[in-house]
Amino acid sequence: MSTTLSLAGVAAAAALKVVIAGAAGGLTARMLRLDARVLTALSEVNKELFIPLMIFTSCAEGITASMLTHLKGVPVMSLAFMLNGLVCGQLAARLTAAPRAARPITTALCGFSNVVGLPLPLLLSITAAVPALAGPADPSLPEAHAQSLESRTLSYLFLVNVVMSVCMWAIPLICLTLGASLLVGRAADDTTPVGGAGEHGGGAGGGGGGGAGGGGGGGGGDKVGGGGGGGGGGGGGSGGPGGLLFSGATTRLVLVAKLLVVPAANLGVVLAALRLGLLPPAGSNPLLPVVLLIVGGSPTAMNMSTISTLSGVGQREVATVLFWQYCLAGVTMSLWATVGLALFLPDGGGAGAEEIELGSGDL
Repeated sequence: MSTTLSLAGVAAAAALKVVIAGAAGGLTARMLRLDARVLTALSEVNKELFIPLMIFTSCAEGITASMLTHLKGVPVMSLAFMLNGLVCGQLAARLTAAPRAARPITTALCGFSNVVGLPLPLLLSITAAVPALAGPADPSLPEAHAQSLESRTLSYLFLVNVVMSVCMWAIPLICLTLGASLLVGRAADDTTPVGGAGEHGGGAGGGGGGGAGGGGGGGGGDKVGGGGGGGGGGGGGSGGPGGLLFSGATTRLVLVAKLLVVPAANLGVVLAALRLGLLPPAGSNPLLPVVLLIVGGSPTAMNMSTISTLSGVGQREVATVLFWQYCLAGVTMSLWATVGLALFLPDGGGAGAEEIELGSGDL
């Protein structure tokens, strides 16, 4: 009876909060007379900022004293992963002869990963299937904390997210703004000045250029004098095939770079860090390198779509790449998770080939 009453109380409190929040939001919108565009912007801010902050807070709650001992290594890993992506993004644009304005976009798409959204459920499913990832219990911690894989997973993701989140909201916006300025400069270079005058009349002008716009016109004069002028017409998208800034070849190479090449480079970074002692040995704590490898193999964060909208450039390109990345991410992330389990899962402690097969099969 008491359990039923407590559940009813929780449900009533939740319903009351929803009603109050809805009433407050409606009253605020009515008083401020917000139009549809502002409401849409507020919903985007809620989806792309407040909800990730709530997830970030949940991850922070999982932090433990044991996890803080790796603080010197995990942020360094995050920076190294981003550097690998930035280099691969530049190479993808250069190898496919994409215009300079496309390089900041490909660089940002390859450099910044989804830290929580996809890695978290995948890691929780792995830790549930492969108990050996817990490693030996830490005698300095209570037993509940030492055996809690969920707490460890949240802690590691929190440490990675500390660096990635700050860089994600700063560097890509700068990169895409640079791309926008390059597009504007290219359009200005492609535009022909207009004008002309003559005593016996006649002048012509025209203008156009690139993907930013095109079209021209002329004018005439009479014997007294005259002048010509030109006008602009419509133009397409970002200036590439079908209005896209870069070609399909660039899109495909960015997908290969982000989902295969960058994770392979990140695996090399993790192995080097283990050898140099920057991370604890995999035998003592196999969960950390597995977490890093899965994060390093995840697709671009969905925040990139909002950032491209704010910068005003590359919306179609970013949306296209993100769509295909998330279509393929289930396969590629499972691949890298399997590689991590095979490399870092200890052979002893009750975790043998059978558990490795179980973990990879569940992916």
